[in-house]
This record gives sequence, C-alpha cells and structure tokens, in this order.
Amino acid sequence: MRKKGFTLIELLVVIAIIAILAAILFPVFAKAREKARTASCASNLKQLGLAVLQYTQDWDERYPTGDVGGDWVVATKGLNWASAILPYTKSRDVYRCASDSSMLATSYLYNNRGMNRVTLAQVNEPTLRLMLVDGQTQNNDAANNPNNAMTNGGLNTDHNLWHIAWRVCAQDRDLPRHTEGANICFADGHVKWYRMPMTCPATPGWGAILEGILPYDKTIQPFDSTGWTDN
Repeated sequence: MRKKGFTLIELLVVIAIIAILAAILFPVFAKAREKARTASCASNLKQLGLAVLQYTQDWDERYPTGDVGGDWVVATKGLNWASAILPYTKSRDVYRCASDSSMLATSYLYNNRGMNRVTLAQVNEPTLRLMLVDGQTQNNDAANNPNNAMTNGGLNTDHNLWHIAWRVCAQDRDLPRHTEGANICFADGHVKWYRMPMTCPATPGWGAILEGILPYDKTIQPFDSTGWTDN
C-alpha cells in the first residue's frame, strides 16, 4: 500500500496559517520587548536621578550644571551634569537606553532651564519639576563621541533639554523612542512614562507643548526671537 502524503494545496494552507500566526504574534513580541526596554530605561533614569541627589548632598544642596555648547570640555570650563554625576553612577552603561540607536554618550537630557545650579530649597515642587528625560542632542559631532577623551567620553557636552520638538519627539531620529512616549525623571528622583506627540511644531512655545504633555513646569518658559523670556 502506498502512503498518502500532503498535497500541494494542503502544504500551502499550512504555510499560510503559519504566516498568519507569525504576523499576529511578532508585533506582540516586539511590544513586549519594547516594554522591557522601557522598564530598563526607567531604571537607568532612576539611577541617574539618585546620582544627582547624591551630588547635591556633597555640593551644598546644589544641582549640577546644565550648560550647553560643544566647547564645554573638561580641560577648560568644568563638569557638565553627566560628567559631574559619573562618580556616583560608577558606570557609563546607565547613560544609555537600549532603544537608542544613536552613537552618542548618553540617551538622556537635563532640564538646563529649570535645574541649572539651583538649590534644593529653590525647587518648590520637586515632584513636578522635570529633571531628566529621554531624548537626544542635536549635535552628533566629535565632541559627543564616546571615545573623545577631551569631553570625558562625550558626557561633558550639550546633553540638555533646549527644545522638546527637536530633542524629545523628532521622528527623523526615532523619537520618542518608547511606544510613542518618553521616560521622565523628576527633581525628587521618581520616574514616570509620558505619552509624547508624534509630530511637534518646529518652533513652539515651551508652555504650549509641555502643559499638554507633562505636568506643568513653570521653570520652562516660552522661547521667542529675543531669547528666553522670564514672564
């Protein structure tokens, strides 16, 4: 007796079923993986936030500097926030988010407008004051290269939150990077995920954007053609 095998039609049906199942399951796996990366990123931000708070205890309760510019190098000016807290993190790995495909030294930005050199006493609502956020500096140059010894492996440069549209939700740089959202570390050290717009205006007022996305932060003022306003 001859053994009966699969017909071509039956084989094609099985392949089609496998393809359908794969199409259903792969996005689920991708979302689960991104959830894990989001949690890992939140852990990184938590450690960085705690490092900042440790820094304040050693420096008269003053938060680290958040100055900008590619020339902010160790040899000439001092330590920017990422370099300043490195002795407390004791690891460069916590500066990098697993979902960040860039080659920059850190995946996080500092609220240089609201945290630059202020003291703990000057932060009235630390649970609402944005301190660190998922993002990416615009400057992907030699100063930000992790192999640049002059800038402490790229940490001592402009990793600051100047413009949310360019640095937090710029789609051409795969931002926001966590399922249409970003992790945020506040001045008291707690971390929370917030949904971000997939398209930001090119030149918005800070208040107009942040008020609808993040807890309102009075330390971040609108930007106009003359510079930062203090109204």
